[in-house]
Amino acid sequence: MSFETDVYHRKDYERKVLLSKHKDYGPKNIAESPGGALNGLRVRLHDKLARVNNLLDSGADPHHEGLIDTALDIANYGTIMALVLAGEWPGVEGDSGPVDEPEETQDSTDPRTLYELAWDWDPTFQSQATPDGGRQTLRGHLADDVRHR
Repeated sequence: MSFETDVYHRKDYERKVLLSKHKDYGPKNIAESPGGALNGLRVRLHDKLARVNNLLDSGADPHHEGLIDTALDIANYGTIMALVLAGEWPGVEGDSGPVDEPEETQDSTDPRTLYELAWDWDPTFQSQATPDGGRQTLRGHLADDVRHR
């Protein structure tokens, strides 16, 4: 497979895991974290990185999740952090100012969301049509997940 295909499949898997876990946890585990959502994420990310450091430094075999599972969790916490910072996590107001987008999405004449850009970029993404013709934002997907719990 190509690098692009590998990235697409990895991100698709990360998305499925994040949405599945979100159904179990709901939004309050982040939104109502002691010290606020960002502090809760900072603690969770610190725990994951401490685990990576311990496993790599000790050379020990993990008794539970492996390093790939830990990398998946770190990636998904990054996604959650981006949603929190943008004010797109349920129950959290965004207060970070503008979110840094990759240069190719910073065209002020292009009002499409990242979801819409992914839709246009990869035809396989289009098979996951939504009632609004696939133009639903990630925020809308998370809100739908909360409503369908």
